[in-house]
Amino acid sequence: MTDSAITRLRYAKRGPVRFVSHLDDIRLWERALRKAALPLAFTQGFTPRPRLRFGPALPTGFASAAEYVDIELTEPIPGGALSERVDDALPQGYSILAARSLPAKGESLQAAIVAAEYAVVVEDDNGEFPAALDDEILVALESVNLPVRLVRKGVEKIVDLRPEILALQIVRGGCPQPETGAFLGGLPEGLPEKWLWLRLASQPRSARPTEFLSVLPSGPRAPLVHRSAQLVRDDSGSYGEPIDLTPLRESCDGSFRTKEEGSEEAWSCSDAEASRAGI
Repeated sequence: MTDSAITRLRYAKRGPVRFVSHLDDIRLWERALRKAALPLAFTQGFTPRPRLRFGPALPTGFASAAEYVDIELTEPIPGGALSERVDDALPQGYSILAARSLPAKGESLQAAIVAAEYAVVVEDDNGEFPAALDDEILVALESVNLPVRLVRKGVEKIVDLRPEILALQIVRGGCPQPETGAFLGGLPEGLPEKWLWLRLASQPRSARPTEFLSVLPSGPRAPLVHRSAQLVRDDSGSYGEPIDLTPLRESCDGSFRTKEEGSEEAWSCSDAEASRAGI
């Protein structure tokens, strides 16, 4: 038996499928990978399942262009070919953005990802950007604590959200300011003139933008929460993405060189970056 091969995929989840729960998402992926007829590695036991490792769960209702899954195969498949087969098997709303081969089993995505970035469309009851939001955010960021009440599986607890807010900015057209260090490749199209950008901690738990909005006095709504990046840290403490998309980015509007726009170059860039990084 040959050694297993692991491929990391970055994928988007947009449109109505954002209301598919994380558990249903996993089942959907298992069916799609079987449909794609990949040489999957399976767990042992009475109910073998494909060996998949996902990143932190995307809350139901959130969209994303920064979801990750590691797929273990019994033999390697080039990133472009694998991505095309998986893309064809996934339902509408899912799309593969990048692929990278990993040399061996390493730290799981759950353990490696330490932060996530979000683009949030914020509205008041009139469908406008809340006039009080600037002042409310300033007060929140100057606060020592931001207690938020959470209920998980019927258990209520109070969590201090302030340490989990790593960066935040109201964006007035265009993209976040360069000093934020925002990763711009996964921003959605069609953002309004004013929107909210946040970088939140994913360890020891995954903070949510809606939790931050819930502590603001005006109680703004979020008709769209879009996860635009998930981040790991290297030995120097610098943030990076689990798949480096720098060669694939065209601008800060969220566009990539996808398959239809020349993905063979995109996959080659991604594989070359992986080789240089030793990943």
